[in-house]
Amino acid sequence: MTNRTAYSSRWKIALGLAALVTAFACRSDTTGLNGAICDVTNPVSSIRVTPGSALLHFRSPPRTSDSVQLADTAINRVGGPRFDVPFKFTSSDTSVVFVTDSGVVRARGDGTATVTVSTCGQSSKV
Repeated sequence: MTNRTAYSSRWKIALGLAALVTAFACRSDTTGLNGAICDVTNPVSSIRVTPGSALLHFRSPPRTSDSVQLADTAINRVGGPRFDVPFKFTSSDTSVVFVTDSGVVRARGDGTATVTVSTCGQSSKV
């Protein structure tokens, strides 16, 4: 075998190993909300939600001031923000507050409720 043939064979083996490693890395990826990829190479380690708490007044009829917009940020493993993942919002008691898909919390009645924000296997409660 000549040096050129040996080099070409090593190159093919290295390329094949790289493809195999990539396939295994992507195999661990999970599909998150709305088909987003929650990849293992840049995982979401936490979610930052502001405001951390809010007091909403319920009036009849409701006013637009009876709502608050949540701002959410997914944080990766090194503390940087991720902007490529969607969030899911849920209310512990929808008779007290209703949460839209975009994170607007609206007062519906008297009481206390917790809003949970989640993405890629992580969640934060407000």
